Amino acid sequence: MGGLLRPDEKVEELTRKIKIIQSKRGYRFSLDAVLLAHFVTLRPGEKVIDLGTGSGVIPLLLKSRQPDLTVVGLELQAELADMARRSVELNNLQETVFIQQGDLREAIAVFGTNRFDVVVSNPPYWRKGEGRINPDFSKALARHELECTLTDVIRVGSGILKPQGRFALIHRPERIQELIQLLNEYHLGLSRLRFVQPRLTEPPKFMLIEAVKGKFAKLEIMPVLVIYDEFERYSPELQQIFQR
Repeated sequence: MGGLLRPDEKVEELTRKIKIIQSKRGYRFSLDAVLLAHFVTLRPGEKVIDLGTGSGVIPLLLKSRQPDLTVVGLELQAELADMARRSVELNNLQETVFIQQGDLREAIAVFGTNRFDVVVSNPPYWRKGEGRINPDFSKALARHELECTLTDVIRVGSGILKPQGRFALIHRPERIQELIQLLNEYHLGLSRLRFVQPRLTEPPKFMLIEAVKGKFAKLEIMPVLVIYDEFERYSPELQQIFQR
């Protein structure tokens, strides 16, 4: 693979056309990133940024869904940013997918205001001090608000979005009130909402949201997405996502 793969890494198939480099032991993308990438509305020719891109899974999946996009992945951790760049190269997407290492809290200063048609983010779900912090620092940053908060993500997302641009995010349903307050504060009108349940008999584990900058329209509450069926297999909708 021309030096793209490190000894502690492996290549996995994301879709029939897209592959990703993954750590064998450290940070690995999870299902929530896949759900977000397949939820957000995309249109040909748009410029998209993923705040906190990790290993670059969301930019790669977005390009799989809509090839006519320019996508930026912004990642704080240098090692993950390097891994994401190599995954981009592995898929020959260097001309339209750009991985940048940096702090998302500084994104407005780096990119300027009103620059992107779409902002997506799979941010840390847990506030600092909530729950057990993973001893693996890379995983801890992905799960806990150690370097950025939900407020940071929404403030920055609104700032770099063009007017009428779309902001898509996945988070814990328990924080929905806080999330709606922040969206309103930063002039983002909630337009689509979908809850994700592990099983039909269980409460939602995730919520997928899409909001529009400067537009407060009718909210579309979508049917619940169920991950597993009664036989502990992926539901038909999940199977369809993974077969693309």
